[in-house]
Amino acid sequence: MLQPCRRRERSTDLQTALLLQLDYCVDLFKLDVMTIADQSGTVVASTHTHGEPVAEVLAAYAPLLSRNRFRDNRGQLMAQLQRQIGPHASSVAVRRFHFAGDEFYVCSLGGLGARSELALHRAVNGVRRIMNSLR
Repeated sequence: MLQPCRRRERSTDLQTALLLQLDYCVDLFKLDVMTIADQSGTVVASTHTHGEPVAEVLAAYAPLLSRNRFRDNRGQLMAQLQRQIGPHASSVAVRRFHFAGDEFYVCSLGGLGARSELALHRAVNGVRRIMNSLR
């Protein structure tokens, strides 16, 4: 039943629309944080206020984690991430996507397994729709 409320809260401002999408996914999938990062690891949008360490750290690590998903140094990256954000680092999930020739990442913190994968999928689809309609 969250969907009708979300539809009423649409925005024509890109940042606001992205934030509404991320907030919706966080609420629906019971996550702690969702962040969109660009290919340089900079926060594009986040459910945490810009400048808060969690959003900035997730954005910075997203390109690295995405590229090293199944490589040996993923363990080292996760250990570094855990030092930055604590024990919740094990629940970080990242999904890479492309839009208009640029690479972006959606990161989640706080979900595990299928729940975080569904949240990432939902967020990527929503973000693409928003970016396409508001560019």
